[in-house]
Amino acid sequence: KVGLVHFSDVATITSDLSTDLYTLIQTLYREAGADGWTTISGGLEKGLQVITGAGSRADAQQIILLLTDGEQTIDGDDNTAIAQAAHVKSQGPSIFALGFGTAKAATLDAIASDP
Repeated sequence: KVGLVHFSDVATITSDLSTDLYTLIQTLYREAGADGWTTISGGLEKGLQVITGAGSRADAQQIILLLTDGEQTIDGDDNTAIAQAAHVKSQGPSIFALGFGTAKAATLDAIASDP
């Protein structure tokens, strides 16, 4: 199952966990716009809500794939994002972090789970 969260100045759950990949792809194309601000911590918080919420399974491996084009610029700074990632990981999920644009490799490394 896959769920979607998008974030810029706010984080929003765009899809709870689903096996309907066609609808998820349509939602991704419709909703995945960036507006200049970045709340990575908010995205991680909503991601945790998705993978532990409706449709989740206790026996499934929980993974968050974080895609970001920058650093945290609202609701704190990169240290806020790193702290939120530590909280998420303490709840069991693994985080894979992929950045482009102005994203900092050191921040993404700190956010991501150990290999």
